[in-house]
Amino acid sequence: MFQQRVQENICNAGPSMSPSSASEVESDHNDENSNLINDNQEDNSMENSTEDNTVTICLNDEGHLNDRESDMPLQERLEKSAVEVLIQLRSTSSLTGKAIERFQSGCKQMLQQHNAGIQAHVSHKLQEMGLSLKDIKEVFSEIQNVGDPFSNLKSIDDQLDFFAKEFGLVKPVEKLLDTRIDKRMDPVANCQVPTQVKETFQYISVMKTLINVLKNKKIRDMIMMSQASSDDIKRSYADGERCKNHSYIQRHRFVVQIILYFDELEVANSLGSKTIIHKLASFFFQIINLPPEISSKLSSIFLVSLAHADDLKKPGAMEKIFTPLVHELKRMSSEDGITVEFDGDPFTFRVVLVALVADTPAAHDVLGFMGVGAKYFCRRCLITRQQIRENANFIGPLRNLQQHEEHVLEVSRNPRFSSQCGVKRSCPLSKVPFFDPTSSSVFDAFHDLLECVTPFIMKLVLRHFVYVQKYFIIDDLNVRIGAFNYGLPDWKNKPSVNITIDMLCSPKGKLKQTGSQMWCLARALPFLIGDWVPENDPYMKQLFLLQDIMQIILAFEVRDEDINRLEDLITEHNDNFMRLFVHNQDSVIEVQGDEDSDFDADDPGEEVLQETEQETGRKMSKVYVTNTLHHLKHYPEMMRQYGPVVRFWCAKFEGRMKIFRQHASICNNFRNIPMTMSKMFQLSNVKTASGEFCDNFLDYQKGYSKSVGVSSHQILFHKEGLADTDTVIYTNSATVNGVEYRPGLFVCLGNSPSNQPKFALVIKVIVSNKNVFLILKPWETIGKCTKYNDFKVCALANAELTIKRVSALSSDVRLVSILYLIMFKLKLWSTSENFPL
Repeated sequence: MFQQRVQENICNAGPSMSPSSASEVESDHNDENSNLINDNQEDNSMENSTEDNTVTICLNDEGHLNDRESDMPLQERLEKSAVEVLIQLRSTSSLTGKAIERFQSGCKQMLQQHNAGIQAHVSHKLQEMGLSLKDIKEVFSEIQNVGDPFSNLKSIDDQLDFFAKEFGLVKPVEKLLDTRIDKRMDPVANCQVPTQVKETFQYISVMKTLINVLKNKKIRDMIMMSQASSDDIKRSYADGERCKNHSYIQRHRFVVQIILYFDELEVANSLGSKTIIHKLASFFFQIINLPPEISSKLSSIFLVSLAHADDLKKPGAMEKIFTPLVHELKRMSSEDGITVEFDGDPFTFRVVLVALVADTPAAHDVLGFMGVGAKYFCRRCLITRQQIRENANFIGPLRNLQQHEEHVLEVSRNPRFSSQCGVKRSCPLSKVPFFDPTSSSVFDAFHDLLECVTPFIMKLVLRHFVYVQKYFIIDDLNVRIGAFNYGLPDWKNKPSVNITIDMLCSPKGKLKQTGSQMWCLARALPFLIGDWVPENDPYMKQLFLLQDIMQIILAFEVRDEDINRLEDLITEHNDNFMRLFVHNQDSVIEVQGDEDSDFDADDPGEEVLQETEQETGRKMSKVYVTNTLHHLKHYPEMMRQYGPVVRFWCAKFEGRMKIFRQHASICNNFRNIPMTMSKMFQLSNVKTASGEFCDNFLDYQKGYSKSVGVSSHQILFHKEGLADTDTVIYTNSATVNGVEYRPGLFVCLGNSPSNQPKFALVIKVIVSNKNVFLILKPWETIGKCTKYNDFKVCALANAELTIKRVSALSSDVRLVSILYLIMFKLKLWSTSENFPL
């Protein structure tokens, strides 16, 4: 088939087709460890590889070039190449439709000139060889009949039609939301006149998208084989109590489990005059019962709807935009399911909407709760703002579906009742089978932890160290932040050197770091200020508690004992917060936010905060228990129900939405921005529309090859079943399913009998066929260090090298989910004494 031939070439497209590293588990490449790596002289013959000197291998068995192309007619081969080129061009957001049209026109002219030149040159040579003009014309008859290979791919609509026919691409459909009266130019009167304007949104059928994805047999097999873990480790939603007790999922063999994401996105210049006018409301979905290395790719996220954010603020608009989705989910969640034909055989699949994921304001908009400034601000329990101010560890009576329906009914009769329950309207997703507005949403760890709690606690701790205790000054801290060696894994996430005293002390001050930067800074901070702060300092202990909480919440694999420990850590953290930051300040007047505001009145970064004058004359912010600190109390139970919550976090969806900002800044077409963006998104998603995102890739830098028989690691290779005649490649870097392995990094190999983690240093990275092996040198774990809240390790003098296959690491590593955090801290410990502060 035409589609199959194109996909085969895409699979072998080389480095440009490497998957995004959405779930990275890395350590830092350390110059100080270079002496440990040079155990033999093989490094001297290593080629000086660059980042572009990379080999990409598709790990499936179907991605081989098709030699039958030579039998295809010339016109068909050109059209096939044109489609491949267009798919590559559309996979990026940096080209407008007009730029692609110009490229197509240039290719046509170049092809015509090339054919004319070839024909003239070869005709002359054939005439010299004695061939008649008639025979020469017959030879070039096929070339003369070659037309424009882009003839059916001129406009965006032509491309959508073509890819819909050949690849099953789902085209966006415009649907009506409402109408309004607006001014439009009258060409006759030559002035603006009031005109009725349609308010619309773009909808991409979820059912058609899933049918197209499920055409890929590998996707169907992955979903069919997905099941709960056999041990007591929670790795996915399948290991959570909610899935195990879900009667529909347990009753049917093949159920596609999806999550729905909603957020608003500003595509215009954030400092310009069009910031609110062109703001988009976007809805995405993702299949979650796929392997983690697949679902971590941004290409596994699919668009559902796009609309103007302002249009959804009107009464009833949220229900209208969900109407087609709810209708499809009802069909797909029925007992009969949806029956389609794949490869000539009938196939029935069913779909369950597992959860809604969004930041708190967006989640409350969809679920029908009041804003985060309301008295009853929590969508999980009925706690009041006064109660969390008195006790940060208090949890109110949990909401339930029956109670929620009663609240909705009472609010419909008396809108003022909203202030007594925190509910303002019904949830449009309530009509979806098995969806409960009170429990079918997951708190977002990225926003709650990395963008709210962590910067809040770090601001208070740094303010105490700098402004109260005067352990150090801001300038010295900034110098260390800028000079610190974060290593390759965190190089792109290193904190900005921009901390000021106003950020720490001003009521409106915030640490201006991204969530990823804050994650990095929170782990590195003890090593930056550890020599300035006395050991066992209670404020430093508060930071250590936060680190331990982050390690568990952001873990990809957790045990029940880890969740129980998380409960204790959160309780201790919140108790210390009350003691250190709340109880030791003067009493203040109650500050209450707007009942339906998107701002938390207790957030120190919001303008509504109470301000007081300190003895120094500088304005300081009063500290309260924030909404997100209360959200932490719900995380342990949520992890028991849903498994690791990091599988549901919004960071990957925000990464997927980045393409909208990029394309909007280039195309500058805001006439109907939802239509423009939805068409562009679908075209950029052509190569993954049929489940191509499931292909796994192995990327490695070119190195040098050796036979096993002459390698210094011959005995180790024999343990892995390699023969002396096999060839291995020594490389400086290998990436498998988004995880990069380099010499100088550490891996964790389970626990010792004393329950201490065992670490090993990567000495060599070797590639053999489609397998990656690590030559490791074990290190000794001395113990936990209370000064830095990390493990102290040292090299073993007579340690024997071992070999480990990368594919076998996941079954041996107990804490593989937080391996990245452990390795990061481990590296700092091993070099902190020599680090030039």
